[in-house]
Amino acid sequence: MRRLVLTPGTTRTTLAQTQELVQSIDGFEGPSSGPITVVMVMDVTVEVVPGGYRLISTVVEAGPGDDVDPAVAAGLESELAAVVGLGQTIVIDDLGRPLDEPTLSFPDDMPDEIVALMSGFAFDQIVAPLPEEAVGVGATWTIEQELNNLGVTLDQRWEFELVEIDGDRLHVVGTGTQSVDPGPVELPGVPSVVTVTIVNWDGAITTDIWHDLSRPIADTTTTVEARQEFAIEDRTSTGELVQEITTTMTVTAG
Repeated sequence: MRRLVLTPGTTRTTLAQTQELVQSIDGFEGPSSGPITVVMVMDVTVEVVPGGYRLISTVVEAGPGDDVDPAVAAGLESELAAVVGLGQTIVIDDLGRPLDEPTLSFPDDMPDEIVALMSGFAFDQIVAPLPEEAVGVGATWTIEQELNNLGVTLDQRWEFELVEIDGDRLHVVGTGTQSVDPGPVELPGVPSVVTVTIVNWDGAITTDIWHDLSRPIADTTTTVEARQEFAIEDRTSTGELVQEITTTMTVTAG
């Protein structure tokens, strides 16, 4: 049976996320917003606790990627600088499964809109759990997760396959789906006089993971292609907003 064997201490993890957004309002398509890449560097500290490990992460650097247009990068730099100091703590077992809800800590001077944006980030989005039973190459297993994404409860279902074993390193590939139950939702930055209702939200996910069982975070590349449909209503009008978002997240463990 393959399980995490982590040593107490601190390592560094880099998370690079590239996102492209295309949206239309009442059928009129706007220009693409990207692709735009942001990079966060985190110190991840491991503590051994009964039943597993406590992972404590702190963002030590954040900024636009090298491929971002200089004019866009200039606008992102101050916003991303505000993320530095963000902390998160979660306890996982030796299969990488969360044993509690993540706890976030925010710098005192972090703007409210950044707090709202980062509140949806959680370790269980980048820690892929291992199967409970002993497995070999070719084995498959299923993981179901419930995530909070900007105040929206996101149901995520994964199908994983173990494709290679190299000592204590496991090569795992996966495909998955994302869905959200239709209904009213409160989104950060939307005025209270505006009512937003989720009409449909579907996502398709692919991931490629190299698990080193001695490290808390796996080297991972994950791509999500999502389509989100909203009905928007204020005091005077109603409309439809459709967003098509392609997001690629690359996690490099230190």
